Amino acid sequence: MILRKLFLMRHADALEKYDSITDFERPLSNKGQQQSQMSGTWLAQQNFFFDKIITSSALRTYQTSLIVAKCTHYHLNKIIVYGSLYDSDLMTHINIVEEALSQNDTVLMIGHNPVIGEFASFLTENFRGSFSNGQILGISLPDNVIHVSSGIGLEIIENFIPKFK
Repeated sequence: MILRKLFLMRHADALEKYDSITDFERPLSNKGQQQSQMSGTWLAQQNFFFDKIITSSALRTYQTSLIVAKCTHYHLNKIIVYGSLYDSDLMTHINIVEEALSQNDTVLMIGHNPVIGEFASFLTENFRGSFSNGQILGISLPDNVIHVSSGIGLEIIENFIPKFK
């Protein structure tokens, strides 16, 4: 039996909001760029490569996806950007992942707190809480998954949090 894998990731650290930019426009900080590089490098070292990378359209999330994609040799022009992942809800995540898993075995979704944590908790009872910046949670799913439902995650296969030495 081949398991499907869904990786959920929170964007890396971003600059604080200030008067001239909106939350949506906040770029990665230098620390966030390093976190993204650490997370992407870790994924490549673990031999995790993706059939599809999905990201929110917020600048910090898109920048995170670009760095991770480069590290995992994913074609940058194949990143799928969803405006609906910014300031979204659980149902939006479910619908997007169902569509992605209908044609792909290994998917990475990069999003925002609090919903990315709520989605992980929805999928598996083994995760509760919110994500740290740059955190990646890998969840195995049944190979015949058609509908994403509560508790469908078979197990957490990875939980990586980038840390500076």
